[in-house]
Amino acid sequence: MLKPLVKFLCATALTSAVLAQDLFIASPPPYTILLAGSQVTVQLVDKSPHNRADVWIGIEYCKSGSQCPDVLQDPGQILYTGPYTPGHHEDADYAYQNMTVTIPSSWPSGLAQLGAVMIWGLGAGQDDAARVILDVVSSK
Repeated sequence: MLKPLVKFLCATALTSAVLAQDLFIASPPPYTILLAGSQVTVQLVDKSPHNRADVWIGIEYCKSGSQCPDVLQDPGQILYTGPYTPGHHEDADYAYQNMTVTIPSSWPSGLAQLGAVMIWGLGAGQDDAARVILDVVSSK
């Protein structure tokens, strides 16, 4: 009974911290359960979009929901790399882009960090990062 409450509180704190940044992952929500080998749509939002940016999306192991590597230092296994070209949509206050990635089929069960690193280009400003913690279930 206590475990779901702890997960909810961690997810709420993480969501609050992420929403305070300019860059955040709107989907999937924290602690989404995904099957290794499955596809997931990552909705990446930048509240202050720049003219030119590239993005990396990676997955990395976590010891716990609060013990994951710094996304800027270690994005993990790269699942997507390419241009970030957000569009304005009627259903959102901010521009966003959806990217589909595949969780590696060999990924083991447990907590994993899905991280995004925005690269603004040479001299264009500070790189930015966002993360969301997922619960991956091994496909084996």
